[in-house]
Amino acid sequence: MAKTLTIQTIEDIHHTVFCILDDVRNVSALSEEREYYIRLTITELLSNSLQYTDGVITLLYRIRGEMLDYAVIDNGRNAVFPEECSGPCCPSGRGIYLVRILSEKYRRNKRGNISVVSIKLSDRKSVV
Repeated sequence: MAKTLTIQTIEDIHHTVFCILDDVRNVSALSEEREYYIRLTITELLSNSLQYTDGVITLLYRIRGEMLDYAVIDNGRNAVFPEECSGPCCPSGRGIYLVRILSEKYRRNKRGNISVVSIKLSDRKSVV
């Protein structure tokens, strides 16, 4: 079942990350590296929404087996999209670049107000 959190301030970002990590720790032993990936990707997307749009931001998340799925949704007003960054030395767009390389799946709608991320909770290889 998905959970919903509302973000309006920087303090809300810290609270959101804390709540999600607390839920994840209840079902999976996180390595420091995985915890960092989760913390970084959520913080980057929420910070971008706070910085580049106005209004309330919603984060929906669920834990699905060994995956954390989450979506960041904002109103899309006043959105500014930097050029697509292709590496860590780009002048802008590094946060989205990091989200893309640290997650298993990253998608953003054309309007840019919805980002969806899936990130592994463990370093174990999946058995197919």
